[in-house]
Amino acid sequence: YHANNAQSLHKTRMDGSIVWALHGPPTPDPKFLPNKPPWFAAVPGSGRVYMSDGYGSNYIHAYTTKGTYLGYSFGGRGTGDGQFSTCHSINWDARVGQLIVSDRENHRHQFFSTPTDAKAAPNVTYESQFTVPELKRPCNLRVASDNKTAVVPALEGPVGILNASNQLVSLVDVGG
Repeated sequence: YHANNAQSLHKTRMDGSIVWALHGPPTPDPKFLPNKPPWFAAVPGSGRVYMSDGYGSNYIHAYTTKGTYLGYSFGGRGTGDGQFSTCHSINWDARVGQLIVSDRENHRHQFFSTPTDAKAAPNVTYESQFTVPELKRPCNLRVASDNKTAVVPALEGPVGILNASNQLVSLVDVGG
């Protein structure tokens, strides 16, 4: 899957050929405008893909892996639990079995539980959040292959390595 702020989500094969492409917001509802999605997350075994609209409406939309909108979106602009100010990235955190959203301009990451059963509704539930003061504007969080540590780059340049409790264990300043 590929999302970009040209208002599209694509599913491609490994050779680069396009399986399907979605353009624009999932519905004509004005709350979903502007639509500029930078990222996506696939929930293992669920048959769902979540697309973050972090440069636009700050909603996250649920689709099937075949590209059909499931009629479910969550978030929106704000500072409260489950709201975002540039939901720059959404990923699956295998360490805790939850979706994790990098809420960049609110300087935090937020966790959401969601069913992994393909027959379940795509609904999510806000669970918790954390901040790392040294990573002021987190761009995403990627879990390492050991399923214990994670890498978090920040917009200003530092890259943090977090342990399983999301505590900073290493900081590399690549901002120059």
